[in-house]
Amino acid sequence: MAVAELAEPGSLGRVLASADGDLLKIVEAADASPQELDEHRVNAGLYALPAPAVFRYLAALEPDNARGELYLTDALTAAVSEGCSIALVELDDPVESFGVNSRSDLACAHRALLQRTAAQWMTAGVTLLDPERITIEGTVTIGRDSVIHPDVNLGGKAVVGEGCVLHQGVWLRDTILGDGVEVAPYSVLDGARVAADSQIGPFARLRLGSVIGEGAKVGNFVEIKNTELGKGVKANHLAYLGDATVGEHSNIGAGVVTCNYDGHQKHATKIGKKVFVGSDTMLVAPVEVGDGAMTAAGSVVSKDVPSDSLAVERSSQRNIAGWAKRFRRRKGK
Repeated sequence: MAVAELAEPGSLGRVLASADGDLLKIVEAADASPQELDEHRVNAGLYALPAPAVFRYLAALEPDNARGELYLTDALTAAVSEGCSIALVELDDPVESFGVNSRSDLACAHRALLQRTAAQWMTAGVTLLDPERITIEGTVTIGRDSVIHPDVNLGGKAVVGEGCVLHQGVWLRDTILGDGVEVAPYSVLDGARVAADSQIGPFARLRLGSVIGEGAKVGNFVEIKNTELGKGVKANHLAYLGDATVGEHSNIGAGVVTCNYDGHQKHATKIGKKVFVGSDTMLVAPVEVGDGAMTAAGSVVSKDVPSDSLAVERSSQRNIAGWAKRFRRRKGK
């Protein structure tokens, strides 16, 4: 059976042992004498008992104690009194003896596990700026010299490379980060792969199937789903890229959307290398933009764009002189 050594055992049952470390007696706190209460070795409630031999002792239990209950511990004490030898195993960490009988107990046990995991990673060379405010699940791997800020949550089979920086509020699950990746505050990465030296966020969202190439930049309020960005690609703000591939060193302007869903099925967008996609371009999939091409801001591109071409899709601008002034006059302003 397992026992723990606690500084303040409180109401836990006391374990009395022989000089050889075998069990002599287990006494519940409510039934213990003052001398027995001075014993700080307590019952962790973990047993490995032989069956069916133990059943005889269980059948003989009587509620002759301060609580009028049947104590499993009395069965062990009875077995010892008949000459059975029961070895004690002392736990290295008393926290392992915590019982979970309520949601509050569960929260305490969970916090203890997180603290243990955090301590292991700090020993391994990871900087946790506020360990009490960081959640790292036991299935996560982190490289040396990475820095993790408060309120970061790492879960699933996440892998963080060496020398990464995860800023406040980052949520990472089942995602692989290469070395030297920086994730800015409040970004969400779920099932993504990010190559070395890339920058993500703030407030970016990388969904399942997102693959970010080396040295790429995904900025604030950019959402990416099932999309591959090549080396050095920039999508700095306010864009949605879904079911797309983007070639190396292309630039995705603000407000760009790959219109990948027609209400029935998803369609792919292919953007070549060194492409400049102007702000507020709508790429209506399926569509392909060739290497070195450009799209004018505000265009709705529904046809393929050849390499090194400029795609412009706008109605001609008309300026009506005095119209705004007449409008205000009609409104009494």
